[in-house]
Amino acid sequence: MTEAPPPAPVVLDGGERDAREFPELADRDTKDWVKRAFMINALAEDVPSPTTTRALRLALSDRFPLDQAFALRGLLRADDALLRAVGSKGLFDALLDLVDTREAWVQGATQELLRRLAGGGEPRSKAAWKKWWNTEGEALFVEAARQGPPPPPAGAGPSAPVTSEGLGTRTRDVTTFMTQLRERGLDLVFLIDVTKSMTETLARVRGQVAEITAFMELLLPGKVRLGYLTYGDEVVERVPLQKNLPTFVRLVEGGVKLFDDPKDKTVPEGVEVALASVLSGDPPMGWRRESIRTLLLLGDAPPLQVEEAKRLAGEAAQAGFVLNAIITKAPANYAAKWPAKPSFTEMATLGGGLAVELEEPEQLITRMLVLSFGSAHEADLRRFVAAYREVTGARGRG
Repeated sequence: MTEAPPPAPVVLDGGERDAREFPELADRDTKDWVKRAFMINALAEDVPSPTTTRALRLALSDRFPLDQAFALRGLLRADDALLRAVGSKGLFDALLDLVDTREAWVQGATQELLRRLAGGGEPRSKAAWKKWWNTEGEALFVEAARQGPPPPPAGAGPSAPVTSEGLGTRTRDVTTFMTQLRERGLDLVFLIDVTKSMTETLARVRGQVAEITAFMELLLPGKVRLGYLTYGDEVVERVPLQKNLPTFVRLVEGGVKLFDDPKDKTVPEGVEVALASVLSGDPPMGWRRESIRTLLLLGDAPPLQVEEAKRLAGEAAQAGFVLNAIITKAPANYAAKWPAKPSFTEMATLGGGLAVELEEPEQLITRMLVLSFGSAHEADLRRFVAAYREVTGARGRG
């Protein structure tokens, strides 16, 4: 009886071919980090597969920490067996390079993935992880490679192979839009109802305006100017566009507060008055001719003069503005008789934008961030904002 031949030797994948397979992700120019970020987030949202694993493995070596975090976020969604079999030595080495990073979320996610790959245990130093690889890890990964990747999750269905060209196609429109924003700049004015029913929303705006400006400065450094106008039946306060974002934060924290008008006996508010004020240029808001100009309406009550508000929304679009609206939850007795949704939706449509209802107060900042950049790429931007807030720890702050 002849003996069975010994198993063929297994050569672990060190990731040497990743850059050739995904050249868009191999770019290390920090100026293009946003383009890669949208690609990485698209991969992170896909069903984990051998190709997404290799692509995200490559993205771990990105020079921009947020891109590294987005890649880790995607890898955390994958099965451990898939990571060992396909991620292989290249994944372990890439994680090892991140062990000593100063970025808290990246460091924590790196240790979590390494512990999962090791089958448990405590966080370790870089030297300790190297020792683990030499004594246990390499053999564990060789066996995983010999067995091959696990089948796709039940119900996942067949997925198209991920390619660098396909990634570029999926994210081209939104990355082109972000490039235009960086070239032209963004001028954004918030139109905020400050009547009594908006009390909780106003507190959230004041508490989270610093996060809003930090996100915008990250994406569009030096290219964003922000202003606001508060209103009841009439304009309450008008702050022209500010280039200094910390100054804008202080103005919002001190100025966006409840306005209790004893003469206000109606539920509808002066939305049309607010629109007319920011569009009139008297006094000037400071709009730049070349910038992308966005109006973001935040309120829970319809306009006093609906037709006039609709007319102004159309004029805004013709003048090159985009009008978006966030409809906050009004008291039940008001909402039944004076719903804001029909008029806000019509205004946003006429203004070339989008109106969304705020189902949960915790969604406010995500909605504000997404709609601040327009409406054409709302889904892509919403995913980006959600990922950003997760990896920066902001999501837990509401």
